[in-house]
Amino acid sequence: MRKITFFLMITLIAFIMACNKDKVIEEPKPIIEDGAYFGLMIVNENTPAEFKDSVKITVEIIDNETLTMELSEVRFAERMPAMNITVKGIDIVEVRNDYLLSGDKIIPFAMIAGKLEPFENFIITDMTGTLTALTLEFSMKCGDYPVKYSGKMTTVVNSLQK
Repeated sequence: MRKITFFLMITLIAFIMACNKDKVIEEPKPIIEDGAYFGLMIVNENTPAEFKDSVKITVEIIDNETLTMELSEVRFAERMPAMNITVKGIDIVEVRNDYLLSGDKIIPFAMIAGKLEPFENFIITDMTGTLTALTLEFSMKCGDYPVKYSGKMTTVVNSLQK
């Protein structure tokens, strides 16, 4: 009787272990909805015209392939008035729960006289970067201005999904 009980226990354990091998455990995917990042933007780095400013950027993932960024009160030079700029159609690719950003020849929109207008003098080129649930970093050219940004999540509106 003990041999039969022992045999049944071993068979049960082997069956349970075999079932667990088929189970795929996926890491949770980040969802970043209306995340607000605050950080330092550097324009014309390492030149006499270098300009640094604190900038808030809000990001929204439109679908699994594109992202929209809203840059609040951004300036590219000391005497430039601060303005809100929206950049639509930034390409994103998910890599290990982060997003890689890229874009070229994107026409941004600026709030001019209360209306969102194309800002064709500052076409976005050579954009590359990374977006995580906690950080946003990118570099790009905005018109003739090379720009770098590094910011941290300030509004926790992100969650995890399985």
